[in-house]
Amino acid sequence: MVGNYGEDIIIKGALSLILNISKKHPNINNRFTVDIDFYLKRKFSDFLESLKASKIFSLRGHSYEFTKIRTPKKNSAGRIEAVAEEIRILLDVQIDEYTEPNTVTMYGLEIAVTSPVSIVIDKLDSISKPKVIDRPKDLYDIYIVSPFYEFKYQEICSHHDFRITGDFETFIEEWEAIGKSYRNEEILVSLEKPDFNDLYVRVKEFASPFIVCNELITQESNWIPSIGVWSQIGMG
Repeated sequence: MVGNYGEDIIIKGALSLILNISKKHPNINNRFTVDIDFYLKRKFSDFLESLKASKIFSLRGHSYEFTKIRTPKKNSAGRIEAVAEEIRILLDVQIDEYTEPNTVTMYGLEIAVTSPVSIVIDKLDSISKPKVIDRPKDLYDIYIVSPFYEFKYQEICSHHDFRITGDFETFIEEWEAIGKSYRNEEILVSLEKPDFNDLYVRVKEFASPFIVCNELITQESNWIPSIGVWSQIGMG
């Protein structure tokens, strides 16, 4: 992807979502994102030197030129700004040995991306916190990935990345404020967003076992993507 580092980069975040389901849901290619988050297996300083002599091939086909290093975000190795004409993008780099990535093909190149399970873990954690009001795109991401995968509750909870650090209080009680933020935020480029009420109902159902956290209810639950509900194995 960048210089000689393609095999050492594992895409995460919104771009991972896009690459995972673009063949199943082509409209996801219109998911607006201004940064690329990824894991890197090598030293950031070595990667940076390679980047200075390279161009970055973006999601929409622009060749971005490296411009400058920005202040790293918390828990990241570095933050880099790149630009193609008037279009700017940020690279958020985290040094980590992510295990079991998926492999997708983009522009004829094989690219490693985090799994759908890792994606929903990240999004669930995000919507569990008060910042969900300012990040309605995380609800959209759960809404858009949930029709395509038969998630298992135990598989999610036993994943090495699993963590829920919030209590979902804002997500539950401030849904009107979230809806207002959702309607005002650009999430898709040149496409109409899904109705917020439909989106919220599906996402709340997906999040429900993680909100309840009742092991008797959730331990054998499988997500049924076609109807958007959790089903208990051996019950019914």
